[in-house]
Amino acid sequence: MGLYTMYVDELIGPGTINTIPPKTLAAFQDHGTANLTLEKGLDEARASMEQLQSLGVSLTKVTDELEEEGVRAFADSYSDLLDTIENRRQDSTI
Repeated sequence: MGLYTMYVDELIGPGTINTIPPKTLAAFQDHGTANLTLEKGLDEARASMEQLQSLGVSLTKVTDELEEEGVRAFADSYSDLLDTIENRRQDSTI
């Protein structure tokens, strides 16, 4: 598993969606592994989740924070894209 393909290789399964950046897609096409991996190691994953919870780590809080940050990052990127389009549109009318 390569650095650029880790989040692709480990999250392959039915009903999944991955927004793959071009660099990651190229890396996956070069050296990724297309296998159903999403459900491998579930017992170990459950044990890890239980251990985190016993240590006081709130998975709900972590998930909520990651979701908020992810949505904000996509929204910021979209706003930047719209700004770039508007700036180029205005530059082309001068």
